[in-house]
Amino acid sequence: MAAAGEFDGPTHTRTGADCADAAKQVPKRGTCISAKGRGNADQSRTCKCCAGVFIQRLRDCRSDLAGFGCVRGAVYITLDLMTTPARDSTVLMIGETLLILQRFEQFVVAALLGMVSPGEADAKLEATLLRDKETLGGLIRRLGERVELPDHFAETFDRLLERRNFFVHKLFMAPWFDLRTPEGLSQVDDFMRGIRSDAKVALHVLIAANLASRAHRISPEADARIAAILERIEATVDPYFGGLSPDQYVAKVVNNALDQFAVRPKEV
Repeated sequence: MAAAGEFDGPTHTRTGADCADAAKQVPKRGTCISAKGRGNADQSRTCKCCAGVFIQRLRDCRSDLAGFGCVRGAVYITLDLMTTPARDSTVLMIGETLLILQRFEQFVVAALLGMVSPGEADAKLEATLLRDKETLGGLIRRLGERVELPDHFAETFDRLLERRNFFVHKLFMAPWFDLRTPEGLSQVDDFMRGIRSDAKVALHVLIAANLASRAHRISPEADARIAAILERIEATVDPYFGGLSPDQYVAKVVNNALDQFAVRPKEV
C-alpha cells in the first residue's frame, strides 16, 4: 500500500491537466515507488504493486474527468448567450413557433371533438381526446378516418410532423443550429418558416374538414373542452388582421380553405 497521502489525489475534481500528470508519473521499468516495494526495485520490470496503483489512478482520473464534463454540460444548459437584436428575433421566432404548434395540436383535438357524437360508437374516441392521450400523428390518423383528406396533404403533414418532432426534441443537436453567427441565425429562421408554412396548410385543411364533418350533437364534456381550447387560443395571440375586421378576416380564411381543399366526410 502507498504511504499516506503519497498517491492520494487532491480532494477537488481532477482536471485534464491532472490526468496528463498522472500519465507522466507511471513508473519506469525497474523503479518501485510504493511503500511496499521501496528499496527493493526489480530492475527487469515495473513491479506489480506500482503498476496497480498507477493504473487505478489513471482510471480514477478518467472517471472524474467524465463526471466533470457531465456537470459542466448540465450547467451550460441554462446559460444564456450574449443578446443581440438578430439573436433575440430568432429566439422570439423559436418561441412563437412552439406556441403555434401547441395551438395547432389542440385545434386538431377540438376539430375531432366537434365531429364525434355522444353515442356509443364514438365513446372511446371521445374519452381518448378528453384525456389528451393521443399523439399528433395519431390525431391526424383519426381525422383521416372521419374525412377524405386531400391527396397531397399526406406529404405536407408527414413533413410537418417530422419537423415538429425534431424541433421539440432535438433542435439544438442540428449541426446548423447556431445562435452566434448570422449564417446560423438565418438557417434557424428558415427552419421555423418551413414549419409555419406547413402548419398553415394543415390548418386550412382542418378548417375545411371541420366544416364538412361537424356532428349534429356533441356531449357537454366535448363542448366544454372545445370552448376551453378556443378560448385559450384567442387569449394567447396578438392578432394582426391586415386592415380587415376580425369577422372579415375569418371569413376570408374560411373561403380560402374551402376553395383550396375539397374535404368530404366519410361514413363512420
